Amino acid sequence: MAGTVMYRPMGWGTQLTAKVTGIPVGTMCQLWILGSGNRRVLAGSWVTDNNEGAVWYPASASIPGADVRAFLITVGKTGSITFNA
Repeated sequence: MAGTVMYRPMGWGTQLTAKVTGIPVGTMCQLWILGSGNRRVLAGSWVTDNNEGAVWYPASASIPGADVRAFLITVGKTGSITFNA
């Protein structure tokens, strides 16, 4: 399992896209932003499809870009991938 997260601060919060590989088709994934003060905000979710590794999933959250510390992608009920911002 691997993934990439790209993000951009916006006036209203943070815009993101995520790409994952090595995850079975039909698996539910969620993208979380980890912010200052241990804040955890759900930015988006998707179900993996046949084009994994080529699909960028859009997401967004109201958390300001300056408060973003890391990202977490939860995979199914037991897996996860963490990224530093």
